[in-house]
Amino acid sequence: LLRLELEKVKHERLMLMQSIASAKAQSGTAGGEAQQNDIKQLRKELELKKAKLNELSEETRRKEKQLAKHEDDNTDARRLTPAAMSEETEYIASLKDEMKRIDEDLTEAEAKNRLYYLLGERTRREHQAL
Repeated sequence: LLRLELEKVKHERLMLMQSIASAKAQSGTAGGEAQQNDIKQLRKELELKKAKLNELSEETRRKEKQLAKHEDDNTDARRLTPAAMSEETEYIASLKDEMKRIDEDLTEAEAKNRLYYLLGERTRREHQAL
């Protein structure tokens, strides 16, 4: 994206330079003062385009450096991460299974607790009714 914009700015700069050159060649003719004003305006535009080009070039350099750093970090991470971690993976899977069983047991215990509470309430009401 930056490269496309950079190419666009370069093309515009070339067109402006050509316009300035043709304006300089025609400045001796009638209306030379208007052409001189046009040349001044084109030069101002050219300066703005140059500034934009420099800004984009600098941003491109920063992005390329950042990309290279990320690639280096990625390579380092791949080198530091052991390829075969089967024991750890199995251990993690067993812990997840155990956690699932405990969760199921806890859900069952909560359900039983609720049933016993309701049974106790019903029994209490029956005793009060008698």
